[in-house]
Amino acid sequence: MEESTLFKISLIFSVIGILVIIFLAGSLEAKELAISELKSSMVDQEVKITGSIFSIRKTTGPIILTIKDESGIIPVVLFDNAPNFNKNEKVEVIGDVSEFNNQLQLTAKTIKTI
Repeated sequence: MEESTLFKISLIFSVIGILVIIFLAGSLEAKELAISELKSSMVDQEVKITGSIFSIRKTTGPIILTIKDESGIIPVVLFDNAPNFNKNEKVEVIGDVSEFNNQLQLTAKTIKTI
């Protein structure tokens, strides 16, 4: 094959590959799980949970929300300025599973009321 033909073919496949990657990256969504399904083998994985705010603890650093669903309870750590949340408010949290003092927690990326 001629060099210019090979160049055109490789350029076309490169553009197609980039478009596929962009499409897949935009369509990936965190897996929604019940709190009881979270395991220590999932540390650093992004997940989505929904539940009610059981308690709110403000510290000098992060805000710690305790979220409860029908299967369990888990602390959710918020490092960013969070809107004011109220106890018993239903929320959706997307965050990374982490461990602190041998206890699972979520480090929130996004949190919104539902």
